[in-house]
Amino acid sequence: MLDLVIRGAKVFCEGELRELEIAVRDGKIVKLARAVPHEQAEVEVNARGLVALPGGIDVHVHFRDPGHTHKESWYTGSCAAAAGGITTVIDQPNTTPPTVDGRSFKKKLRRARRLSIVDFGINGGVVEDNMEKLDVLAHAGVMAFGEIFMGESTNARALEMEVLKAALEEIARLGLPACVHAEDMRTIERCEPEARGDQTMYHMLARPPAAEARAVMDVVNIARSIGGLRLHICHVSTRDGVGMVRNAKYIGMRASCEVTPHHLLLSEVHAQRLGSRAKVNPPLRSEEHVRALWAALRSGTIDVLASDHAPHTLAEKEQHVFDAPSGLPGVETLLPLMLMCVRENRLSLHRLVDALCTRPASLFGIEGKGRIALGYDADIALFDMKRPEKIDAEVLHSKAGWSPFEGMEAVFPMLTVSRGEVVFDRIRNEDVVGEKGRGRWVIPGGCGDGAQYGDGDGAQ
Repeated sequence: MLDLVIRGAKVFCEGELRELEIAVRDGKIVKLARAVPHEQAEVEVNARGLVALPGGIDVHVHFRDPGHTHKESWYTGSCAAAAGGITTVIDQPNTTPPTVDGRSFKKKLRRARRLSIVDFGINGGVVEDNMEKLDVLAHAGVMAFGEIFMGESTNARALEMEVLKAALEEIARLGLPACVHAEDMRTIERCEPEARGDQTMYHMLARPPAAEARAVMDVVNIARSIGGLRLHICHVSTRDGVGMVRNAKYIGMRASCEVTPHHLLLSEVHAQRLGSRAKVNPPLRSEEHVRALWAALRSGTIDVLASDHAPHTLAEKEQHVFDAPSGLPGVETLLPLMLMCVRENRLSLHRLVDALCTRPASLFGIEGKGRIALGYDADIALFDMKRPEKIDAEVLHSKAGWSPFEGMEAVFPMLTVSRGEVVFDRIRNEDVVGEKGRGRWVIPGGCGDGAQYGDGDGAQ
């Protein structure tokens, strides 16, 4: 007996849309065929007119749990993920307590196992006094190390350069990715006092493009001196930052980077309109940088799309810009916004699936995910590409209660399947249907030697 059969969809499989039916047993895809025989199935979905994509892998979320569950929790964050077609998330370590040793890791893992409705990985943190704990965290099953902060951010202090180098040497020995938040603290400290004279542009002036460029240059040079490090630059936001990652790839370094929808679809113009709500690290940039990010995403120089889902309540965000915390919600809108870009011919479907499904799985060593293929986890999202909707924060699932993309059009899923189980269903008007705690802990399936690092060769 089959657990699930999806009939009538156009399925993204082997790099193209194909008219296939999908059969699932024990959470795995067991058959892909023009017509699956009508044997008994527990659930059968009529997906005629819909597009079936692999469930998204968001490698950068902050679910704020434990410690800040008034902003988000493993349950609400995972519900938002499912409602956006995301079936696997990787949570960052700057919670309270931060995930910097075995005890804090186990505490977060217990909560995620009890609450998450989608699969999840957990990153380990790097701080000045936990160098001897990195080995413990690696053996406990962290997906990667980071965000590693070169500049201060929410609940995170910047590392001194000698500490950063020592940490990266140890992470290289352990064979896991090092995910770096690249903003140079020295540049920020120099620019911040003068920036306070312009409240509208304060945050952009305090953390200028030069802060990212300097930090990426420094960490690339450190990684090159170490050799073999799997370096991943988080939320790249500038032309020069992308250029340095491109150069690192060119000389054969194991370097990758990600970009967020807010750095692709919003700019300084939106920041002036949104005020303190738009405060995010790194800041929103000028159109010049936005254009460079789009070009790098299309070419494959930018490997990954990620949300950097970092929710705060509206009351917290509406404080004075000097006091408001940095961060934007985005896990639920990540894939829908980028599908709208596909619909508008700004991005190919092939590149979107590569950046949000296939390449994240490869880079982070996540086996059995990122593709619709025989033997893979049945992580699938169904979309009606003819049905864009305006984003309405009132119907989103995050505790944040607001969105910087309010009113923008997006293509939301009609159904999300995680390991063969329906977790979100608008076909039958049921919304989130995944049970708390059904999400499975994902650990790296090896050292990631099979990871593909995009070389910016023009792949669309």
